[in-house]
Amino acid sequence: MEKNYGSATACVKDKCNLELEPDYDELKEAWVNWRASAGKPVRELYKEYVSLGNRAAVKNGFKTLDDLWLFPWETTDIKDQMEGLWLELEGMYKKLHTFIRMKLKKHYGDKMPSDGTIPAHLLGNMWAQSWGLIGMPDIFWNKTVFVKPDNKKMVCHASAWDFFDQQDFRVKMCTDVTMEELITIHHEMGHIEYYLQYRDQPVVFREGANPGFHEAVGDLLALSVSTPGHLNKVGLYSPLVDDHETTLNYQMSKALAKIAFLPFGYLMDLWRWDVFSGKTSSDELNKKWWELRIKYQGL
Repeated sequence: MEKNYGSATACVKDKCNLELEPDYDELKEAWVNWRASAGKPVRELYKEYVSLGNRAAVKNGFKTLDDLWLFPWETTDIKDQMEGLWLELEGMYKKLHTFIRMKLKKHYGDKMPSDGTIPAHLLGNMWAQSWGLIGMPDIFWNKTVFVKPDNKKMVCHASAWDFFDQQDFRVKMCTDVTMEELITIHHEMGHIEYYLQYRDQPVVFREGANPGFHEAVGDLLALSVSTPGHLNKVGLYSPLVDDHETTLNYQMSKALAKIAFLPFGYLMDLWRWDVFSGKTSSDELNKKWWELRIKYQGL
């Protein structure tokens, strides 16, 4: 499933590697084609994955796979806590959603639906300094995959790797020279920094404090490198402008990247928990997914 997801491509008018202009129909075609390539082939495999996962969960003393996944959080009310956090942020998300929908309505006119939702294919995403840290070891720079090898298929989804020998740490990622990928690779280096900090611990103690901790460390570094001040310091943004409009635009860019993602991350877990527990049947996987997308994201 991971290999198919990471190597699937979508073609529009026989072109399989392009940055689309904001044409409504071309964006929709790319969105549909990628899902046909990445999603449909793994449907039956995912059903088998859930079945095997539930069997493994039972053998390890859990009722279902979602119970097993939630166990590392070490609290019995993690679902309620997540719902509470979402309710605190929901109002901010709705304001952002309304503003973006207004801008899209001005551009696409009557092609925008009248029910208050935003077509998912319009959102530009298929899913949408020195801190005294340990320096990356030489092997990181020598072994990390920054660019996809020619004529070779590989899973390009960015990932960080600890080879558990206290020396070998790498990132695997197919990069282009873009701001988004600069941020992503620093996120992955955040994971590597965490690996370096606990490399002298026994293997059993090299996990994150909980399943969300590693991502928080990665995002902390990623956010720090995207500030105008840091970009100016490393020669990527000049001249440095510090005024109200620039600050507002920067904050909006962060909101579009971070706040807009929150309901998606939440509903992804809601969907999986219900699939794992049997509350959502294997015949309703896509139906329930889109019910949650509309309810929480308005897409």
